[in-house]
Amino acid sequence: MASNGKILIIDDNPKNIQVAATILAQSGYEMEFGLDGKTGIHWLEETSFDLILLDVMMPEQDGFDVCLEIKSKPKLASIPIIFVTAKADRESMVRGFEVGGEDYILKPYDAQELLARIRVHLELKKNKEALVQLNNDLAKKVDERTEEIRFAYQMLNDSNITLQKTNEDLVRLEHAKHEFLNIIGHQVGGSLHGVIGTLQILKHKVDSKKLSQLIDRVDNSLVKLEGYVQTALRVTALHSANIQLKLTRIDVNKLIGFCFFNLDEKIRQKKLKINNQYLQSELFLMGEHQLLMSCFLSALEFIIDQSPDYGTITIESKNESAQTTIIFKNEKVSINELDTSQYFDFFSTQTDSNLEAASSLGFAKAIIESHKGEIILKNRQEGGIACLLIFNNIVQTFLNHGNT
Repeated sequence: MASNGKILIIDDNPKNIQVAATILAQSGYEMEFGLDGKTGIHWLEETSFDLILLDVMMPEQDGFDVCLEIKSKPKLASIPIIFVTAKADRESMVRGFEVGGEDYILKPYDAQELLARIRVHLELKKNKEALVQLNNDLAKKVDERTEEIRFAYQMLNDSNITLQKTNEDLVRLEHAKHEFLNIIGHQVGGSLHGVIGTLQILKHKVDSKKLSQLIDRVDNSLVKLEGYVQTALRVTALHSANIQLKLTRIDVNKLIGFCFFNLDEKIRQKKLKINNQYLQSELFLMGEHQLLMSCFLSALEFIIDQSPDYGTITIESKNESAQTTIIFKNEKVSINELDTSQYFDFFSTQTDSNLEAASSLGFAKAIIESHKGEIILKNRQEGGIACLLIFNNIVQTFLNHGNT
């Protein structure tokens, strides 16, 4: 039969030991005994016990002194001690608890009471040991988790250092790119300006009307290219550094009129009709004039390029409390709406003829986004393409206050 526990009896009276041993044996406990404190402590150091029954009144060394010695040894301190005493005075009971005893029982004791008290303290000891084990397991898990966190923190710290270095490299590269584009832009702009000036001189020197018209065409193309270069430099500057827009109040009708003036030759070649009856007569935007002019010019040129001969170009405006929208429309043609983003891609690898004409829309998109706006390209239900330039009025007002 499995043992219910191992108990050490320390008592100088063999008869008391025999009575206790009989009760314990009948209840399935193992036991050993010592006739004095020295023998009892020797047993404890040699064998593992679950509980001690300790007599108080013993010669040479009483039970209180034996208890103090047992509790002073770390390996033995957790063993519960029940004092067995004939003294029922309050002083003796208090003394027993002060020296570390867990309980006491008076002689002569009742067998059921003795067994009940033993069971309680064995269960308490078992629970304490389980709690200690649980705490040890938790401490081990905490140590393991702490090590994992420390390792993760080190990895994160290393990543942050790498990221910081990468960001510093990106800042240097961005600065170098900006400087490079400035140099190239000024060089190209200066060269174009020189060529344009030379063409103006040549135009007045030649006698051939046809040659003069060719010079005009080259001149117009170079002026347009010069505008693109300056616009590209400005947009790059806005995206590369903390630079604010140079905002002014812009008359949309005048801006669109200027665009038609610059695109007059294309309009006449295609024999297009212009319908601007849906454009409000008084309509203003806050923005940087040169940039918005390039944006409107690019969007309108795309619509014209995609328009069939003898078609109609319609310009509409919608001015609501939250948004102002300018819409350019043409007729009959359509676009692939599955991926409209490709029409704004400077580096599209598509070969579709529509996309070749759409490259300038990348400029329009970059410019309108710098004004916190949006450009949308879509097919019309009645046929044709619509290009919407959408400006957030609240953002425009905020930008205006921020630049005053």
